[in-house]
Amino acid sequence: MLRELEPRIPQGTKVSQVEILQHVIDYIFDLQIVLEEQAKKEQDSPAAETSLLSLKAA
Repeated sequence: MLRELEPRIPQGTKVSQVEILQHVIDYIFDLQIVLEEQAKKEQDSPAAETSLLSLKAA
């Protein structure tokens, strides 16, 4: 099941369970980095602050 969810494992290749787990762990770390970078950009962006203030006013 994990093999099917992890997009970087080529279909039709033989991969051990340990390799699948390593791929999944790497994928999760990569996703975490992307989410942290997006959160930082949103915090640094004045437009994000403006939209948050307008939501509070509504």
